[in-house]
Amino acid sequence: MPLIDTHAHLDQPRFADDLDDVLRRAARAQVEAVIAIGVDAASSAATVALANAARGADQASVYAAVGIQPND
Repeated sequence: MPLIDTHAHLDQPRFADDLDDVLRRAARAQVEAVIAIGVDAASSAATVALANAARGADQASVYAAVGIQPND
């Protein structure tokens, strides 16, 4: 059964060096899409950029959810 990860912070620095591999592993685990969450203006812009980036067929798709987290 294909899955969707509905809450991920893919814009965080810890993913910068291996995001493509993270998305490949997600696809291998049958995660077909990941929703990247923005919590402020900068991270929201970063998630939109991630969602617009070209992905390989062997990677999970990325979609952006933008917003401002009230406690941020």
